[in-house]
Amino acid sequence: MTEEGTGKETGEETGGGSDELRHLPLRPLWLCRHDGQPWPCGAARANLSREYAHDRLALCVYLGLSLAEAYLDLTRLHPDTAPGPGALTDRFLGWVRSVRSTAIGRDLPEAPGSDL
Repeated sequence: MTEEGTGKETGEETGGGSDELRHLPLRPLWLCRHDGQPWPCGAARANLSREYAHDRLALCVYLGLSLAEAYLDLTRLHPDTAPGPGALTDRFLGWVRSVRSTAIGRDLPEAPGSDL
C-alpha cells in the first residue's frame, strides 16, 4: 500500500514503522505481533512506559481493560489450559509497579495514590 499522494510505501507492508506499532497484541492469542512473546512483551512494556510516563493511572486502566479482554479471548480459545486470572494479572499489571522513571530516565515523584 502507498501513502496517498506520495507514492511511498507505508511501514505496515514493508515491515518498517515505529517500534510502538510493531509490538501490538495479536488477538485473540494475545501474543506480540512483532516477536511472538506473550503480550505485553518487554518492548511493549517499554513503549507503554514511555507513552504513559506521566499518567500511570491511565496505563493501569488500559492494561486492566486489556487483561479482561485477554481473559475472555484466551478462555474461549483454550478453556482447559488458559492462564488463570492471577497469572494474567501478573503479566498485564505486575510490572507497572516497578516503572519508576520517565522515558528520559528521571525518577517520577511519588504522588498520593501512586501505589498502583
